[in-house]
Amino acid sequence: MAVEQKSGCCSPKTLVAAPMIGVLIAAFAYYYYESSYARFVKVNFNDWALYTQTSLFEPTEERYLLVFYSSNIGEQARFVQHLPHFSYDKETKILAIDLAQNKDRASSAHIVYATAGINTLLRYIHHFKIHQLPTIVAVQRKKNGQSFYQSAASVEISSAEMIRLNAQDKD
Repeated sequence: MAVEQKSGCCSPKTLVAAPMIGVLIAAFAYYYYESSYARFVKVNFNDWALYTQTSLFEPTEERYLLVFYSSNIGEQARFVQHLPHFSYDKETKILAIDLAQNKDRASSAHIVYATAGINTLLRYIHHFKIHQLPTIVAVQRKKNGQSFYQSAASVEISSAEMIRLNAQDKD
């Protein structure tokens, strides 16, 4: 007697291929989400309060460069101080968010120093997917709204680049 080969929905080939197709569809959906929606992060400064040396941070500008850094690391603190000299857009105000939660720095004309509670800082870190300090994120206000949206990809600054820029500024 010859064994009949099955075909259709219950064949061995179909049973092996179905899970692989499902995994591929899930992987493509995840990649699509990460590449298209995740980079346009919404920030509402009213919900995630930041503190300056004297008060709560109130956004007055249409665009900001958010710089996440630690004031406990001297190179990063110097880099933030000199950042207006290297910024591609001199008119964009810098919002320097200190993860070391140091409130002693006074804001200047170009830089607003801010910090927050640890839960709020963790939200920012998670939302912007910060893996290294310092990281720069450009945000822009939505037309006629209170919310800001990320307008460019995050830029992680390496230690070598910080040292080079700090040395360049001294010249």
